[in-house]
Amino acid sequence: MKSRYLPLLVLVALLGGYALGNAGRAGQDAPDIIPGTVVSGIVQDHVSALVFVTAKGTFTAQRSRVGGPFAVQVTFADGRPARHCTASPDLSGQLLNLSTFEAKRQLSFEARAKDFPVHVGNLFTQPQGREPGNVVMVYTNEQRSSVAVVFDRYAVELIAPPAAFDGLEAGCNAFAQSVEY
Repeated sequence: MKSRYLPLLVLVALLGGYALGNAGRAGQDAPDIIPGTVVSGIVQDHVSALVFVTAKGTFTAQRSRVGGPFAVQVTFADGRPARHCTASPDLSGQLLNLSTFEAKRQLSFEARAKDFPVHVGNLFTQPQGREPGNVVMVYTNEQRSSVAVVFDRYAVELIAPPAAFDGLEAGCNAFAQSVEY
């Protein structure tokens, strides 16, 4: 395995461990969330990295300056060659939905499992600077018409459209701004 993929593998392992460690804690001793509340977020211009890990592959977008374009790499679980492209500073208008989560309603962990049984993937967002990033597990209902996330001690249905996460799965097909390299 090439050493350039080692940091990505370490990040994926950390995301998976964090997600598994927090999966059963949703709703325990957590204060109530009022609908419309931003429950987690990073100002979109200050997102320096975004990683979305699914069963199909990994979408990684990173940038080195506030508000700059993203360098994107998409790797596939089925062995297809990785794809690389450049994406706009707002990831084709979806970055706000991916970096700031507004609650439609709070869910118990049991309600999340019943109403949103499909695990879409795990999303990690990193702000510029030394602040810790956010890790959320993303779920959808059977119809893929609504999205819920689990993070820390919370399970929340989001106002954000599922299409924001579908774009991440589509990778460079959804976000490419320039010629792939």
